[in-house]
Amino acid sequence: RLKSLAVENIDEAKRDIEIFANGDFKNDFYCVITDKKKNVIGLIIAVRLTRMTTDVSYFLKEEYRHNGYMQEALTGVIGVIRDDNPLARIRLEIEKDNIPSLNIAKRMSAIMQDKGDKFMCYI
Repeated sequence: RLKSLAVENIDEAKRDIEIFANGDFKNDFYCVITDKKKNVIGLIIAVRLTRMTTDVSYFLKEEYRHNGYMQEALTGVIGVIRDDNPLARIRLEIEKDNIPSLNIAKRMSAIMQDKGDKFMCYI
């Protein structure tokens, strides 16, 4: 069952996507990102590791990149996670050659730790 996820604090002019979520935001969940025509353009998966840390993975189809969609979606998802736990730490594990994902993490002001062939990024 999919339910709509309200994304707050986003400039309405940039609101070109919709996010549908399934799962329990206090634990594990996934989000499907669609454009206004309901075409699936990406996804976000969140797995709660501990009470304080949630692992988040994301993907956006290449033809939809560079439009701010993933940053918009992640901002909404992180807001929902932090509604339940304001001190929650969001962790992203990103391969060093995954430039699009690293750029998103940088725009989200992630703290990046070098772990050899990947970065552990914390928001």
